[in-house]
Amino acid sequence: AYILEGCRKGGYTPDIVFLDAFYRFLAKGDDDNSNADMTALYNQLDVIAKEFSCAFVVVHHTSKGLQNGKSVTDIGAGAGAQSRAADTHITLTEHEKPNLLCMEWVTRSFPPGEGVVLYRDFPQFTVEQDEVLTRKSAFASAKKAKVDMTVQEMLDRYIPAEGGVHIPFLQNSLMEREGLTQRKARLLISEAIQNEEVEEYTEKRSRYIRRTRKDKEQ
Repeated sequence: AYILEGCRKGGYTPDIVFLDAFYRFLAKGDDDNSNADMTALYNQLDVIAKEFSCAFVVVHHTSKGLQNGKSVTDIGAGAGAQSRAADTHITLTEHEKPNLLCMEWVTRSFPPGEGVVLYRDFPQFTVEQDEVLTRKSAFASAKKAKVDMTVQEMLDRYIPAEGGVHIPFLQNSLMEREGLTQRKARLLISEAIQNEEVEEYTEKRSRYIRRTRKDKEQ
């Protein structure tokens, strides 16, 4: 609210506003599983968008588990009211092949897109024109469950040269994208910290890791 008030007083009109991640903008007592709460929140975003003639991009997490078989508008976690509230849904889900993502979208006023396959070379993504868009299935996940990973591979894929990574998010990524068990994901992060390739720090009561100066100089 204070940011919006500052925009009003300063005469600043944003063209686009990103909410990343969406759950951080929920008011105390709001439940993202409540249709009433989510409808009220999106109605408020509509009011602000109309006032400033701007667009909102809401970055939201998927529900737990694999997403194959779900429609694009049902992939987001929480209340179903969100499915009807957004004008456009864009989703990123795991592809059946490693390091690939399925990007799909649905818009309210236009036909749905065919989707594209992206190659993940963190922090960049490139379109893979020759790949077929196929979301990862439970069978594909089971085949990958015994995959191992080195600390260096984790650093290359998930830890940027500058800035930090939220530890719970990193752990979930290692489990969901790389097929590691929770124990292996934790051990891999701990090993990187013990080797002084990354350092742990706290920001707003959340745990993060970032590359150390030693690792940057290598």
